[in-house]
Amino acid sequence: MNLDFSASILNQSELSAKINNEASQIFSSPQARKGRTLEQIKMVVEQGQKAESFMIQVCNCVDNTELYGDVITQNGDKIECKTSKYSWTESKKLAIVDKIKTYNPSDYVFFWYCQNDTYIFQGKLKLK
Repeated sequence: MNLDFSASILNQSELSAKINNEASQIFSSPQARKGRTLEQIKMVVEQGQKAESFMIQVCNCVDNTELYGDVITQNGDKIECKTSKYSWTESKKLAIVDKIKTYNPSDYVFFWYCQNDTYIFQGKLKLK
């Protein structure tokens, strides 16, 4: 399955609701907020939520409601969605996996390179 996509194909009202909900949760925690404004948080959340929404709306995944969980595939694999405005190198991918492996409930990490609203899938790594 091709996991490249344009965010314009997503249901924008569902996407907006998810962005607002996640940004509000982060903003309400001073530790998670890290001095950022709500708008700054929304910009970061939007980039990642587009990948999660793609997995839910197009790839038939469901929300993973576990703390730090992103989505779950139809066969039960838990997926962490990582996005970047820079191309993912293998060393960057491995660094992310190493950073999150102790607390993240996912089985795999999927990586996308974002150019505006175009998301280019750049592979996956096993987390656990």
